[in-house]
Parts: sequence; C-alpha cells; structure tokens
Amino acid sequence: MARPATGVNGVAVKFKVAGDTLAVEAGSVLVGAAYGGDGTLDLASGTGTLTGLLSAGGDVEVSGPIAATTFQNFGTVEVGSGASFTLAGNGAVAAGQGLIVAGTLSAAGTISVAGSLTLAGTLAGTGTLALTGGASTFNTGANLTIAKVTESGTATVTVGTNLAYAGVF
Repeated sequence: MARPATGVNGVAVKFKVAGDTLAVEAGSVLVGAAYGGDGTLDLASGTGTLTGLLSAGGDVEVSGPIAATTFQNFGTVEVGSGASFTLAGNGAVAAGQGLIVAGTLSAAGTISVAGSLTLAGTLAGTGTLALTGGASTFNTGANLTIAKVTESGTATVTVGTNLAYAGVF
C-alpha cells in the first residue's frame, strides 16, 4: 500500500475472500477500518509492535511503522522479510488461522499456535512458542531463538532444513 487508502463510511479496506492480501509497508496510511474477510495481512516492511495477534476473530493492532491501526478479521498475519515486530503480551493463532514469519518477530509472552506457523525468518525473545495443534513448518533460513518451545495436542512440526535451537523444547 504505497498511497493512503481512504474509504467510505469509515471503511478503508473490506475484503470478502480469504485469498485476498493487504500488503502494508512502513509509512502506509489507512483512513478508516480494515476488514480482512479471513484474508492475509502482510506487514511487508518497518519496525513496530503487534498487539492482540489474531485475537477476537482475527484482529491485530499494528503500531510503529504506521499510525496505530487495528486490522480486523484477518485469517493470516505475515511478518515480511523486510519487517521486524515485537509482540506485546501474548498472541494466539487459532485453528484455521496462520502466522508466517519471513522477517523477525520477538515475543516476551506466549505465542500459542493451534493453526499454522511457517517460519523462514527469525522468531526470537524471552517468551514461549506453544505448539498446541495445527502444522508448524521451519523452512530454510529459519532462525528459532525464542527461549522456550512446547509441543502438545495434535501439533505437527516439519523441519525443512537443519534447525539449530539452544532453548528449552
């Protein structure tokens, strides 16, 4: 999104198809709400903070590279290769939702994943990655440095590369 998106009736963007993607770059401006329709929110560049990762039916608040904006009803959040974000508090990826980390995501709290996780970038911090269901894939280039990883329930993990991890698993 290179130019301001100004909507009608307080809505800047409203997707209706899960295959839609909203790419947000540092400096992007939305004038109105952003409704994802279970699509993908691609945080393509910038450094900032995520609050409420996919909570309350796919909502996430993004601040830092853009004015604080709540993106609503997105099914997948992608931290792009040109982006670096810190998760404020805890985050949850429910069944049917996805988290893609191609850049850097740091967490001091817990990231619970019952949906899908794809890691090709860095997942770091003093927090915990709790894999409770769904499928998690660690691709070539993945850098897993978060302090603790737990796996339970129906979670499956696929490692597509040699993955070094020195934390608690």
